[in-house]
Amino acid sequence: ELDGDLLCELWRFVLHLEGCPAGALTRRHWRQIASVCRADSAAVDCPAGLRVRRVGRIVRAGPGA
Repeated sequence: ELDGDLLCELWRFVLHLEGCPAGALTRRHWRQIASVCRADSAAVDCPAGLRVRRVGRIVRAGPGA
């Protein structure tokens, strides 16, 4: 199982590459995103319309993901 901090760093990198506005995300949002990745929760809505959700083994991020 991946560490929560590692998952957050991975997502920061991915969102940066995709040009998503991750600057408004709080520590709580990052923890919730890590929780979605670990299948502890199904989805999280973040600022700027960013939604992160899990469908089976796939984690999707984007507007209305």
